[in-house]
Amino acid sequence: MENVIIPQTQHLNRIYARLFAARPQSMAIIGDRQMGKSTLLSQIADSEVFRNYKPENLNPLFFRYNIQATGSDWQKLLHQVCSDLASATGSELMSQDYYHELQELIKQHQDKHNFYLLFDDFELLTQNPQVPLEFYSFLRSLANSYMIAYITSSRASLQTLCVSRDICESPFFNIFTNLELKGFSAAETAELAARMAPQADAEKCQSVCAGLPGLTIKWLSQSAHDLQEFVAAESQYLQDLLEQFDPDTRQVLHSAAQGKAIPQPHRFIEETLRRKGYLTPSGKIASAALELHLQSAEPKETKGLFKRLFKK
Repeated sequence: MENVIIPQTQHLNRIYARLFAARPQSMAIIGDRQMGKSTLLSQIADSEVFRNYKPENLNPLFFRYNIQATGSDWQKLLHQVCSDLASATGSELMSQDYYHELQELIKQHQDKHNFYLLFDDFELLTQNPQVPLEFYSFLRSLANSYMIAYITSSRASLQTLCVSRDICESPFFNIFTNLELKGFSAAETAELAARMAPQADAEKCQSVCAGLPGLTIKWLSQSAHDLQEFVAAESQYLQDLLEQFDPDTRQVLHSAAQGKAIPQPHRFIEETLRRKGYLTPSGKIASAALELHLQSAEPKETKGLFKRLFKK
C-alpha cells in the first residue's frame, strides 16, 4: 500500500499542525490492519509532502523505523537512531552509551533542526518484556528538554498494549495525541479512484469496500469489477482482515452478516465496529465484499458468554 499515494490531507493537516508547533507535539496513529498507518508514516516523512506544511525557517529532520524489522530490540534501535542522527548532522559517535550519545546529538543541533522519530508497530516494543522502563523515561525526558517529537503507529492505544503495569503507567505515554485511522469517505474514495482507475465506478467501489483502504486499493487495482469474483480472489485477504479481531468481535461480524441481533452484553462491540466503519448505523456490514465473505465463511468456534447467549 505504501506505493499508493492515498488521500490523507485531513490527517496531514492535523499532524503537521502539532509537529510544527512552537513546541513539537508527539502523536500516536492508531488503526486496524490495512488502515494505512505505514503509508501515512511514509507521507509524513516525505520531504515533498512536509515542505508544503512547514514554516519557512524550520529545518526538520525525520527518521522512520519499522520496529518489526529491528526485532523489537531496543538497544539495536537506539544504536540505529544515533547512527542516523550522526550521519544527518555530520557528527561522530564518541561512545557506545547510546542514551548519552543521542542526547548530545540532539542538544548540539537543536538550534538548527527539529527532530522527529517515527516508529511503525510501536506496540512491539511496549509488549516486549526486555525493554526497560528507563527506555521510555529517557524518550520522555528528551521530549521535555529538546525540540523532538515522536510519531508512533499501533493497532490500539499504546497504554492498552503494554507488557506490564509499570510500563503502562509511564509518563511517556501522556505526551501523545491519538489519531485513529478509519476508512475512506466517499469523497476520498472518489479522489483515489480518479488517480488509480478513472474508469472505475467510485460509488460502487465505496459500496463494495466501505472505504477500507487496503480493500479499496485492491478493488481499484483489478481490471474486472465483479463482486463475487473479487471476493473469491481475495478470500484469504478478507479472512486475514477478520483474524485481527478477537473471537467475540468476529462473532458479532458474522451475526451482523446473517441479520441476527447482537446480545446486550456485546453491544459495546457493535458500537465500536460502527465507529470504525465496519458496520453501518443500522448495524449491517458496511462492505458488500466483507459481507459476502462472512456469509460464505463459517465462524470459528467461540467459547464463553457470547456462545452461550446465542444458544439461548
